[in-house]
Amino acid sequence: RKAVAINSADSQNQLLLGYLLLRQGKQSEALVAFRKAVALDQSDVVSLSMCGYVLEQMGQTDAAIEMYARALKLKPGDELATQLMAGVGANE
Repeated sequence: RKAVAINSADSQNQLLLGYLLLRQGKQSEALVAFRKAVALDQSDVVSLSMCGYVLEQMGQTDAAIEMYARALKLKPGDELATQLMAGVGANE
């Protein structure tokens, strides 16, 4: 959190914060951090994929698919986005 406080305009700091929050089980807060990362760098496929992942975990499947699709449009064949897209609905 200190790194983000020092430089909240760094998309990678937001991405890392999102990971930490997700590991702590704070999905809503993680989603906010991942969305900030995307807002700061709309070409970051990992941030888009992680937004999708959290949205899917929160039951927002359509929004998750949209995020995965955006990631795959930017980087077709991206391993993370492809795996997450393939697993959509597997937990339902």
